[in-house]
Amino acid sequence: MALEGDLEDVELTGLIQMACSERKTARLTVRAPEGKGDVFFHAGEIVHAELGLLEGEKALYELLGWTSGRFRLSTGSPPPSTRTIQISWYKLLMEGIRRLDERRMSSAAPEAAHT
Repeated sequence: MALEGDLEDVELTGLIQMACSERKTARLTVRAPEGKGDVFFHAGEIVHAELGLLEGEKALYELLGWTSGRFRLSTGSPPPSTRTIQISWYKLLMEGIRRLDERRMSSAAPEAAHT
């Protein structure tokens, strides 16, 4: 079974939380103007992510910044044999959100200086 939709309607963090809390083995594919990325889950843990030449945590953190595009969560898709992520999904999301906040704050800082 697959769940498909638009990132403008559903945030990636919510999709990831759902897949992990429901202990899914699945593949989350995201297609956006920036490219195509995949996140693989096994029994509710994130085990691998890829985005272009990026893999692991770096790929996941980059994907979390995407706010437009389409997603497809396909359950039952086995993960690749390569495991590039060892950290718990909860810690990954917390770090990803922290990085997004820092990115937003640093891009807003020059605007605040001009007002």
